[in-house]
Amino acid sequence: MSDLQLVNDRLEALISSLSAPTRKEMMRSMGRKLRASQQQNIKRQQAPDGTPFKPPPNAAGAQQKEQDKARDVRKTAHR
Repeated sequence: MSDLQLVNDRLEALISSLSAPTRKEMMRSMGRKLRASQQQNIKRQQAPDGTPFKPPPNAAGAQQKEQDKARDVRKTAHR
């Protein structure tokens, strides 16, 4: 049996020994902590392993396309 399987089995036993309301609160707390961690990663623009996010491949190009579309709409509206 691997160490990971042993840890998993022990955690399952501990979790199953908890009452339903206690399990619910524990899961809710874990969810809140995970969400807060993800929000911090997004705010800092980094992956969970600490590496920075890569910029989207065409971020500048997409913005330019939107500006071009807006300019075209304005030109045709004045005709």
